[in-house]
Amino acid sequence: MAQTFAAWWAANRALPPAQLDTYYGRQPFSVVLERTVWHVAQHVRQLDTIVRRLVDGGGPQIPQHLLAGLPLPHDVWDEELPMPGESR
Repeated sequence: MAQTFAAWWAANRALPPAQLDTYYGRQPFSVVLERTVWHVAQHVRQLDTIVRRLVDGGGPQIPQHLLAGLPLPHDVWDEELPMPGESR
């Protein structure tokens, strides 16, 4: 994996574009990158919750310092769509 990334990086050393077209309009590259990171982090939190429930809470937990500074929602799950088996 590291070699694949290194080869890609070597072939694409140009600076990223200042703006990107997204489904929610033209956005600064830095905003798209930040949104991508915290969106993925939210899904990782959800997967972490599922794994810990499957092993009765004994599985590994994401160290909170890795999530520090990300604009994540307080809740792991969306209030509109509860996790299966969970009552609201």
